[in-house]
Amino acid sequence: MDESLKRADLSYLPDEVAVAAREFVTHKYRIDIAGRSSPENISHDLHGFSAGGEFGPHFGLSFFCNIIPFLPSDWEPQQEEELLVPTSHTFGCSWRWWPDRYCDKEDERKIKRHIFSRFGLESTSYTFIPQFGLYCPSEGKNRVNFCRYHKIEHIPARVFTHDYPEAERISLYVLNVAGGIDVWAVLDGRYAQKISHYNYALPLLRAYGVTIYGKWPAHYPSISKLLDNELSCREDLAFHNNVIDMKAVNDVLARNLSDRLDRDLFEKTNILYSSLIEMSWFVLLATLICMVTLIVFNFSEDGAIREFTFSLAIFIFGAISMSIALVFLIKRKLKQML
Repeated sequence: MDESLKRADLSYLPDEVAVAAREFVTHKYRIDIAGRSSPENISHDLHGFSAGGEFGPHFGLSFFCNIIPFLPSDWEPQQEEELLVPTSHTFGCSWRWWPDRYCDKEDERKIKRHIFSRFGLESTSYTFIPQFGLYCPSEGKNRVNFCRYHKIEHIPARVFTHDYPEAERISLYVLNVAGGIDVWAVLDGRYAQKISHYNYALPLLRAYGVTIYGKWPAHYPSISKLLDNELSCREDLAFHNNVIDMKAVNDVLARNLSDRLDRDLFEKTNILYSSLIEMSWFVLLATLICMVTLIVFNFSEDGAIREFTFSLAIFIFGAISMSIALVFLIKRKLKQML
């Protein structure tokens, strides 16, 4: 069956990209090997919580996106191809078909027969990222390390292409911070994402042609501002992993600045535009009159005088409250003129 399939052609890849891609695939293989015995010693975004099963090794695409930023999620699906893809450029994700579990020659023969059968081909689904020459299996992932171990150079697979942004659209910033280094990536001068595993990411992105800088641009929001507004300015639909929308951050900062300027231009004041110290004589006099009216009210018999003193006390109390309550906004300059 494999003779009827054509081999995937990666001859267009620059040598440095091809070498970096193969090394990137090997990194995952080494991580999955280590994760079989000690998954707790590996970052969970590179492997998972356990040695096998659904919480074991990450799929190839998840592994790629947890290291390399800005893989778009809104891509146009293309017509699938049936190809023989190079094992050395394909991410493995084994929790069933580890080669050392199949020492019996008959088991080995059955697995190989399945891999190269029509049913075995149709049970695969590989995402191909042509800019790096990388194949990320979602189905048919267990067979990759088996083929790697048995030196099977090409795997039959159904392939779907998923493009990555051009290198010119991406900038990397390697920043010296307290306690070490931070690496941030920016796409189109708008979307920012911190690269956690830069030791794995930098060789591949450098070979791809991404420009690397040593200083964060002054016209971008500061890293602290990005982190402060991460939750409210997160773009979680355009890419496989969340990124920070720096345009949204700038909009938030502009609104905050406008609000702060408004607070500086205006001041809360009372109805008389006076401070409490300036009004102390009025407040004391009104309070005294109010107390007198309440005394008269208390000792008066039912009648017009009692009702009048009670009404007068309520009015004075209301006047005092309205006079000292800061319920009006006035421009500072206007208040100074008054």
